[in-house]
Amino acid sequence: MTKKSFINDIENGHTTWNGEKGLIRVSKKIIVDPNRSTFIDGVTVRKRYSNALSALNLPEDFRKIRLSIGVTSPIGGEGKTLIAANLAVSLALAHERKTVLVDMNMTNPGLHKTFGTKLRPGLVESFHNGKVFLSRTKIDKLYLLPAGRHEDFEFGLNSMIPIKDILHSLEQEFEIVIVDMSSVLPIEDFPVAFVSNLDGLLVVIDSRRTKYADVERMFKHINKDQAFGFVMNNMDE
Repeated sequence: MTKKSFINDIENGHTTWNGEKGLIRVSKKIIVDPNRSTFIDGVTVRKRYSNALSALNLPEDFRKIRLSIGVTSPIGGEGKTLIAANLAVSLALAHERKTVLVDMNMTNPGLHKTFGTKLRPGLVESFHNGKVFLSRTKIDKLYLLPAGRHEDFEFGLNSMIPIKDILHSLEQEFEIVIVDMSSVLPIEDFPVAFVSNLDGLLVVIDSRRTKYADVERMFKHINKDQAFGFVMNNMDE
């Protein structure tokens, strides 16, 4: 890519370039749908999970911390969307943190159904202009950035700059940003370059179906230091 074409790309409503400082993140305007959802899917958002997460003995300084967390798994079908949704509910409801949940699972988005919001405008639409489109959930302090028009969408080099600007914008407005991502495998569908912009990854493991080899393969693509926690799903009580 030539310097001219690179500058044209980053000046198209996204990040700007400073010769000495390099890339400078640009904040997009947050647009919130005034209509609040009155629905929550009780199959996905369960008291069993949200109560357990609400009971976490978090340090006193937690209320002063701002975090961006990506929720992923080695392979698909391990319950990461369930964990992401319940974690967001717990942080907003029990811990009273202003939280936004981002549906970045472009292969199978479903958070709009879980929280009874529209699918679009959402993340994909937020790529193409200076605005980020959020929906209000039934729970105070919890907002959703749905996937948007995800059909045929693929994360590539051209999408890395705008997604980082979107994350930067959300971090300015919210205390907690939770990103429901696709599974790391197959790696072609996982935005590896985006992970370094998050504070860390929460990795969901299905105790009944995830193999140790799957975890090993996952860490061939992401740094182990990027995972600051694991959630074991479907553990025998």
